[in-house]
Amino acid sequence: MLTAGENYQSLKETYVIFLCPFNPLITEQQRAVGHYQMISEEGDYLNDGTHTLILNASGDWEGVSDELKGIFQLVLRQPASFGQLGAQIMDKIDEIKHSKTGGRKYMELTGAFWQDARNEGRNEGRKEGTDETIIKLIPDLVALTNDRQAVIKILMNKMNLSQEQAESYYKQAMEQE
Repeated sequence: MLTAGENYQSLKETYVIFLCPFNPLITEQQRAVGHYQMISEEGDYLNDGTHTLILNASGDWEGVSDELKGIFQLVLRQPASFGQLGAQIMDKIDEIKHSKTGGRKYMELTGAFWQDARNEGRNEGRKEGTDETIIKLIPDLVALTNDRQAVIKILMNKMNLSQEQAESYYKQAMEQE
């Protein structure tokens, strides 16, 4: 953004805006709007023209414009009853959903999103089921071999586990006994 030799403070103003349904920061503050700029550890502003805005829809809306409140309502999946912008955005979304090409694209995008979510849930469920099965299997293997290392070796070979994973499962199973 700068040419060689140009002053660093000549950078153009840049805004990064995070619109969140929750407070993404690990702070007690529940502000709806947080404005951040680059500052050194010594307290000197970098003056690089960058601004980061974190808009927290779950924060305190006191002092927030009605337009932003309407957008916050959309983020929180509520009907937009404040200002006009939230309602206009909702109308545009509905228009796109119900148009021939936009509706198809919308369905493709949401369909892909939900398919990904379902697949992720299935994979998580499979992993939990596999974890349970391995943990339930270990006492039987111990009863057969009475040899910790043999059980770990069986888990590594038959279940494709690393030694660390096999030992972790072994420990979990023995703690449940």
